Amino acid sequence: MINNRNINKRIEPEDLLKFDEDFDSNNNVLILNDTNGRLLKVNQKAIDFLGYSKNSLLEMNIKDLEKDFNQLNFEKRIAVLLQHKQYRFNTTLIANCGKSLEVEYDSKLLNSNGSPIVYNFIKKNSIDLMYENELKASSIKLKEQDILLDSIFNNATNVLFIFDTNFKLQRINNAGKNYFKCHLSNDKLKGAPLINLLQHIKTIDPTMTIDNELIPISSLFQCIENTIHKKQEYDEEELTFKIIEKDKLVKKTCLLSTSLLKQNGDTIYLATLNDITAKKHLEDTAIEMKKNVEECNRLKTAFLHNVNHQIRTPMNGILGFTSLIEELESDFSLEKQLKYASLIKKSSNRLFHTIKDIIKVSMLDAKSYAFQKNKISLIDVLTFVEKEITKTYDDSTINFSCNVDPSLATTSIESNFDELCQVLIQLTSNAFKFTQGGSVCLFVKNQEENILFTVKDTGIGIKATELESIFEPFRQLEFTEKNAIEGNGIGLTISKEIINLLGGTLKVSSVLNEGSSFFFTLPKINIKAQSA
Repeated sequence: MINNRNINKRIEPEDLLKFDEDFDSNNNVLILNDTNGRLLKVNQKAIDFLGYSKNSLLEMNIKDLEKDFNQLNFEKRIAVLLQHKQYRFNTTLIANCGKSLEVEYDSKLLNSNGSPIVYNFIKKNSIDLMYENELKASSIKLKEQDILLDSIFNNATNVLFIFDTNFKLQRINNAGKNYFKCHLSNDKLKGAPLINLLQHIKTIDPTMTIDNELIPISSLFQCIENTIHKKQEYDEEELTFKIIEKDKLVKKTCLLSTSLLKQNGDTIYLATLNDITAKKHLEDTAIEMKKNVEECNRLKTAFLHNVNHQIRTPMNGILGFTSLIEELESDFSLEKQLKYASLIKKSSNRLFHTIKDIIKVSMLDAKSYAFQKNKISLIDVLTFVEKEITKTYDDSTINFSCNVDPSLATTSIESNFDELCQVLIQLTSNAFKFTQGGSVCLFVKNQEENILFTVKDTGIGIKATELESIFEPFRQLEFTEKNAIEGNGIGLTISKEIINLLGGTLKVSSVLNEGSSFFFTLPKINIKAQSA
């Protein structure tokens, strides 16, 4: 600032150069005028502040700058300056643009070559200055908030886009550009029809609903229209549609949210498209798992009730007939003794097989069940199975036959004799259990490198909806409960696992009320080829 300590003294010629330098470089608004108000000198800050050129200002009078100039008040100010050498006052100046400037004058009297001149230090009114500073601070803060909001909007993981009441796009974030396969700048996208953006995603047929139940992406615009027409400040809707993504048809589930906003008095809308496909899949998986757990618990409960019956019934037979034998009189016939002994043996065998199956299915489930495979004769296996089935169902009215391809007479297979026999007996016994009349047949056919085993019956059959779950543990219990058929419900589960370990796959085909066929293949070893 200009040194005002000797400002009331005369400015000597040698000091004029220094005065001019300080005056012109000063960062405050400075004006010199004579006692008549004519402007003598202005610095660059004054030129910028008032908006006039330097030449224009030097042709002006104070009365040209002051709003509502009053000559009498001006003369009073000059009189005070001449007497006291200093005077402060507030006034209003008119800038070149017509804007009113509330300012505060700090005027001092200088002596130049014997003539008085007025040195004016001008600054904005303190209240206006305070408001201006606050406005600047608020403007900076708003700008920072805008930058932050822009960053949040552009980097949000959800699809965000803003449009007006005419469905013209205003802006879209980066996630939205990627989702809609559109990589133009917001400046180029602004004002574009919203439907053009949504059509960047392709569907199989944008004019119809896929599978008569799914909403295609082209209908997304219609969904947005519907939410807007509801005239709600906020609306949310879950959409499911199929789109082509990386040359594949992908099912998508999205949550569409629309919010009504205001911008400079105009209505705009913020739409959020949240892809919840993965979340929906997890929810559906959790629901399915819950159902499976509940179903498993239900079946296990039924299994425990059935096992209780399967164990208690033979135990009651064993204990009951043992007690009768203990209480026999001396004249008790040998025939009755043998009969009771036979019944005890039958009950013991039933109990043994029930416990054996429970242990086996537990070991199979724990992947701890193992056995050795070796070369065995196919005919030996079938002879044993036929003998056991004939003995067990000798008094049955159901016809049983074992049909073996003659070309397999000398064939051996890599298997386990006991396990394979048990599976064939289990499948054949099941066929007898669920066949009330007709026939049960065991077919063994030659298939080049494999042998096809099939157990076919003319029984009650299986519903198409139950074919996939028939090999799951305890599924047979539903038949057992309804039809009072003996069984623990794990025979098919064990059979399927054993066939897997033997190198095959147990499958089923069935027609309800016509019968069922259980079949699997195993690799064979030709004895003649081996001996050669």
